[in-house]
Amino acid sequence: MEKMDKTNSKVERLEKKISAFWKEENYIEICNLAEETLDEVQASYRTYGENQKFYAAKICAYVMVSAIMISEGTVIDIIESKKNESCVTCIFENEEICQWTLQALQILNIDYVRCAYIKRIVPDRYAEQFDFDKFDFESTDYDEINLLTQEIEERKNAEWNVFLERCQEVGMLDLKSVVLDFPKEFFEGETRNGFYIEPLMKHAWAANIEVLHKVDILCQALYIPYFVDWGTLLGTIRHKGYIPWDDDIDIGVLREDYDKLKYAIQYCQNELEFYDVYEEADWGAHASKIVNSLTILTDRFDLKRYHGFPFPSSVDVFVIDAVPRDKKLEKEQYDALKVISEIVHLREQMKSYAPDGNEYYYAKKNEKNLLETICGMCHVDFSQEEPTNQELFILKDEILNLYSKEQADFYTVPHRLANGQDYYIPKEVFEGRIRMPFENIEVSVPSGYEFILTKNYGDNYMTPINRGGGHGYPFYGIFIDSLQEKRQDKTKEDTLRYIEQVASGYYDNFLAQENTPTYEYCADDFCADMVDGCMVSEETKRNRAAEMEILTEIQRICDKKKIKYFAVGDTILGAVHKAGYLAQAEGIHLGMLRKDYVEFMNCLGQELDTWFTFQSIYMNEQYTDIRSLITTDAYLVADTNYMERFHGCREIVGIDLTPVDMVDPDEIMDQTRLDIINAMLRTMAIVPCMPPYDEDTLSLVDEWTKQLNIEISKDGNLQRNFARAIDTVASGYNEQGEKVRITSDLQIGKNTVYTREWFDDTIELPFEKGTIAVPKGYLEIIGE
Repeated sequence: MEKMDKTNSKVERLEKKISAFWKEENYIEICNLAEETLDEVQASYRTYGENQKFYAAKICAYVMVSAIMISEGTVIDIIESKKNESCVTCIFENEEICQWTLQALQILNIDYVRCAYIKRIVPDRYAEQFDFDKFDFESTDYDEINLLTQEIEERKNAEWNVFLERCQEVGMLDLKSVVLDFPKEFFEGETRNGFYIEPLMKHAWAANIEVLHKVDILCQALYIPYFVDWGTLLGTIRHKGYIPWDDDIDIGVLREDYDKLKYAIQYCQNELEFYDVYEEADWGAHASKIVNSLTILTDRFDLKRYHGFPFPSSVDVFVIDAVPRDKKLEKEQYDALKVISEIVHLREQMKSYAPDGNEYYYAKKNEKNLLETICGMCHVDFSQEEPTNQELFILKDEILNLYSKEQADFYTVPHRLANGQDYYIPKEVFEGRIRMPFENIEVSVPSGYEFILTKNYGDNYMTPINRGGGHGYPFYGIFIDSLQEKRQDKTKEDTLRYIEQVASGYYDNFLAQENTPTYEYCADDFCADMVDGCMVSEETKRNRAAEMEILTEIQRICDKKKIKYFAVGDTILGAVHKAGYLAQAEGIHLGMLRKDYVEFMNCLGQELDTWFTFQSIYMNEQYTDIRSLITTDAYLVADTNYMERFHGCREIVGIDLTPVDMVDPDEIMDQTRLDIINAMLRTMAIVPCMPPYDEDTLSLVDEWTKQLNIEISKDGNLQRNFARAIDTVASGYNEQGEKVRITSDLQIGKNTVYTREWFDDTIELPFEKGTIAVPKGYLEIIGE
């Protein structure tokens, strides 16, 4: 009797608890308690008195109606398995409870799924009260599911074909030419909402906005409905730009649009790259990324396009997934995601365990059990006994891709769901887009942004709370550390000074640059005339005036760094005989002994004025000349400003600079070096410049690498990589010798060798409106 009293008390308590949930319309919580509740009722039903049976019947009725109401397939399975047992039949043994149950079911909005559930668990004599005529039950549930799946696939294929047609219609978008304008004041450090934003972060913001702007252009052109998300969404609504303590940009796309965005980035534009778990074996991040580069930017062309920020800039892409309406399918999806998450988390923990310790042993055993569980749940076989994290993440992606918008009322974000968080967003929240300002651009925002922001940040999301930078703020800290290690700087401050000189500070100076030239010319100076029987046009004269501006800049740097340069080739002849250009001369040609050349090239990024830029085989992917080239820079400069700065010149002009190397006094060794260089030049002329490379080409590279014991990269421009190797061989003898060689002349089949002491010092000679340095042995060099 004592036992029965305790049981009865428990049933009453269960009834009160579930009744309270029913009044709150909390049908999900009732279903969560279903298995425990029905087992308890089943275990004790026969010992109850009539009063307790009434409570038991009410419990079962609440559970049954709740499960049908929210289409909770798992609970329906439990009820059906107990259909002929007392825990279900008790409902229909009590007339009052029976009528309440039938009435509750009849007022529901009956759809196919709910009707199917009613037919499964309600006795036939009562099921006849429901109007099933409009539903075709001749086919099985699987037939209905297959039909729906087929319709969804047909819809997806049709949409994909329309998308591909649009891609073909739009063609390849030139996003390299897209560059935003920022006022120079934007890049100054400032305090917003009590948080200080340093100048380098402002450059990072601008670079990330640049990437976002390019993505926005692409999405609008191809009708891909993206939207800003997470902190970027909050920043858009609350700050009309960045949250002061944020440093990245987040966007979201629905699962059905994700493949479109990825395809567009990979095949429909020429600037950005896409990375996700399918592309990178060790990805493992919650979000995919669209990036401008994975390397540090040093080319001034790139630094201008990304506003003086030298490190990779990106946009994080979050996929928004459909939650299946069927509660059984939802639970299966959730359980599978949870197991995958547990495996990955366990593996991370195992990294700190000793391989021969108990912790590792039991963790490994647990990992094996979890892997067997996920294989059983998903009916999959991995390619190996212990699948990689990449395989697990791909499986997770495939699980999330099972259901479409037709099968869902809610969307979710997988990493929140896998962590057990209640993150369900009604489908209608994402049904529209609104254009809103973000700093100096416009972005797309979900029409139901208020629901999302309230869900993520609470009712007071419009009130800024300064918590400081989070998740590794600033994101570029790891890049600074890497650069410090690479440069072997003693302190981080040294690295930051270098970054300011070559990148952010360079860009600030570019924004503030003035147009005043060094030399003054009058209109008569540019009149076309005959010189030594050759017509020298106005255009040529203006180009030469611009080249003189470059020469003056090179001289300024050499004077500052105490580096010795000198004229070579016909530039010496022009200085000696014409105090300027020979009539038929094509530009100014300079040289430096290898030691000075290396020092000069290393300091150019920091020292060269913003009106100029430079190219070399060590800086530029497409450049294949052993000589370096110092040029004027018109990129992102108004034509009128450029012409004012460079005397009406309309072209990009440059001065080439060749390294001058010591000749090995051992004639056999020197001839061997020459033979190798000439053979490599012949190889360089026949290899393709860009990948993919065929097997014969790659074998040729391997053979040269083996012969020279110099690594020739197979990545990027192979001709440029061979030019680097040639330059390395040419500079191989760096001891003091009696002779020197104009290395770049080997490219045109000339072996130009001079006496070294002729280059020990230089002499200044008049040249046009300035002067130029020539080797002290210039008369011997020109044979006079």
